[in-house]
Amino acid sequence: MLRFGRLFSLATNQDAWVSEFWSSVGWKFHWRRGIRGGVESTQFDDLVELLSPIRLGVLPDKCIWDLDPSGIFSVSSTRNWVDVMRLPLGSFPTRWNRFVPIKINIFLWRVILDRMSVRVKLVERGWS
Repeated sequence: MLRFGRLFSLATNQDAWVSEFWSSVGWKFHWRRGIRGGVESTQFDDLVELLSPIRLGVLPDKCIWDLDPSGIFSVSSTRNWVDVMRLPLGSFPTRWNRFVPIKINIFLWRVILDRMSVRVKLVERGWS
C-alpha cells in the first residue's frame, strides 16, 4: 500500500518528476480538488513534514559514494567496509592474491573461515 495513496490519487500529474513539484518558493502540488479532512489531511501533513527539510538545487544530480571521503567508488573502500562492518571480529580480512585464480582465493578463504565441509561433500559423493 502506498504511504500517500490518497494524495497520489488526487494528484493531477501522477507521472511528473519530483523536480516538477519544486519551485523557488517551495513545494507546489496540483490536486484535482482540495484536500479534505481525515486521511487526506493527515497524509498531506505527513508529506509536508517529510519534505520540509529538502531543498532542490539547479545542479545536476550525481552519485556520491559514502564509504569513501572522496565520494568516489572504489573496490578497496567496499572491501574495507566489508572487513570492518560485516566480518565477525577476529576473522581474516578479504585480501586476495592476484596471482592465484579467484576460485582458489575464494576456496581458501572459505576453508580458513571453516565454511567448507569438504569431508561431508566427499562422503555424499561416495568418496571415502
